[in-house]
Amino acid sequence: MKRIITAIIALMLSITSVCALASCKNENQPSTGWEVQRILENGEADESGKTADETLHKLGFTVGDGTKRVAEIWVNIPKMYENEAELSVDVYSSTSESLLKRSASPTFNTFTRKITKDEVKQAKDLNYWIKLDFNDAWKDKATDKNASYAKYVMISVKGVFEFNEIAFVDQDGKLLSVNLSKINYWYQPENVNYMRNVVKTTEIPDMEKNPWKLIDEQSKFALRDKK
Repeated sequence: MKRIITAIIALMLSITSVCALASCKNENQPSTGWEVQRILENGEADESGKTADETLHKLGFTVGDGTKRVAEIWVNIPKMYENEAELSVDVYSSTSESLLKRSASPTFNTFTRKITKDEVKQAKDLNYWIKLDFNDAWKDKATDKNASYAKYVMISVKGVFEFNEIAFVDQDGKLLSVNLSKINYWYQPENVNYMRNVVKTTEIPDMEKNPWKLIDEQSKFALRDKK
C-alpha cells in the first residue's frame, strides 16, 4: 500500500514538474494573438530637448450587420511587459479611410481605457478576458427602431503587451460577427532590426503573432468565466 501511495505522489510531482517546465496552458484561454510593440517617433523640441511621441497602432473592425448595438467589448490580454497599456475606441456609422485617420466624427465620443498589469493578473480566473465597460457610453443616438446601428469600430492601442483576442457583444449578450477591415500598425520583421508599417490588411505578414489572430478564437469567449 505504501508503495502505491508513493508511486501516486511521485506521479503527481512528475506531472507538476512537467507543467511548470512546459508552461502548461489552460485550454479555455485563447492561445494565439498579436504582440503589441512600442514605436517612438521624434517630436518637436521643447525646453528639455527633443521629445519622443509614441505612435498608436490602429485596427478597424466591421462588427455585426448593423441591426444590433455593440454593448460590450472584451479583450484577452494574458501578459503585459509594462505597468499599463492604453486602448482607445471609436465607433462610426459608416466606413471610409477616415476610420483610421479620425478625420470623421465618431457616432460616440472616443472612449479611452488604461489596463494595468495588476488587472491582467486578476483576470486569470476569467482566462484573461477583460471587459472595457462600454455599456453606458455606447447608447446609439438613433431612436427609430428600424435604424441601423453603428458597426465600424476602431481600436487604437499603445504599450507593450500580448493581445490574444477581441470580442464584441450585443445588447442581448450574444457575440457579434467581426472582421478586420482597416489597419495601420508597426511590427518588426524576423531577423532584422527595423520596424515596418502595414496599412493594408492584405500586407499583414504571415507571422506567428499578427492582428489577424485577434479574431480567430471567438468560441473561447464563452469560456471566460471558467478557471
